[in-house]
Amino acid sequence: MKKSLLNISIIAAVAAVSIFVGRNMGDTAPVIVKDAPVVNTEQVASSANGVLEIADMPTQIKVAQQNGIEIIKNFKIDNGYTVWIVKNRSNYNAWYSDESGYVFVGAYLDPAGKNLTAQYLEQYAPKDTQTALIETAEYIGTVKEGEVAKSKPVYVFYEPHCGYCSAFHAAAQPYIDAGADVRWIPLAFLKNPPGDATSYEILSRIMDAPDPLAELDKHEAMKAANGGRGGLTKTVDPDADLFRMSEKNSTVFSELGFTGTPALAYVNDAGRIELVKGMPQMRDLPGIFGMERMDSDDRRLTRFRALPTVYPAKK
Repeated sequence: MKKSLLNISIIAAVAAVSIFVGRNMGDTAPVIVKDAPVVNTEQVASSANGVLEIADMPTQIKVAQQNGIEIIKNFKIDNGYTVWIVKNRSNYNAWYSDESGYVFVGAYLDPAGKNLTAQYLEQYAPKDTQTALIETAEYIGTVKEGEVAKSKPVYVFYEPHCGYCSAFHAAAQPYIDAGADVRWIPLAFLKNPPGDATSYEILSRIMDAPDPLAELDKHEAMKAANGGRGGLTKTVDPDADLFRMSEKNSTVFSELGFTGTPALAYVNDAGRIELVKGMPQMRDLPGIFGMERMDSDDRRLTRFRALPTVYPAKK
């Protein structure tokens, strides 16, 4: 689930007007362009009360703007479409409108198959907003001081009672053992099962430990041995620092548009932050880590198409 392209709640508010939307770039049917568009003119824009107002703005985009979508830039291309570079929280997307009133979003391809949506975002969307945001989060790193990471940083929002977080922890282990730079960003929002410690209590124990990473791994090992439940028990009360960390990380989580865990952020080969919502398939992990595929033989990963005999973990 890469690059959410539209806030569905906003689109629901304008259901009376036709909009074609995809959940993500992969789910949206590509738009094939007969003639490769060239940017030629930019619509006249004016600012009133701090809100950008653009001539001939489609109703759908006006309503989206009123609901918090920020218009960064708009311009016409020579097939008559208008391109809108928009920001939803910290996510940037390209929307398109035509003269008949339709608005759509998706991979916009020229006759050679070049993704013009990616080109427009690379050209016009600010490059450092999400990177700066994610770097404000507090995390538990897998690469210790003095060690050399074998991957670019992969940030993982982690909730100690989240079953899919446990699955990702298992899936990531071969890559971590090979030197991947995984940065676990702790959150606390799930309700604990009866008799188990709360998320805050578990995180307090993890963060107060001499080696927080070893304590996190211990929690996951205990859950795995108990059918996915349990884990660390309460030994210390959550303090103000723990609540402050959780609040800060929750803010970053929300600003990036995430709503559930695990949630991943990493830098792609173009230098941009990629966001992944939910547990990825095993085939996606090499692209995330930038490493050779290594599938864990943990039985929980079968549903994510783990093939440990084909892609064994390196010893």
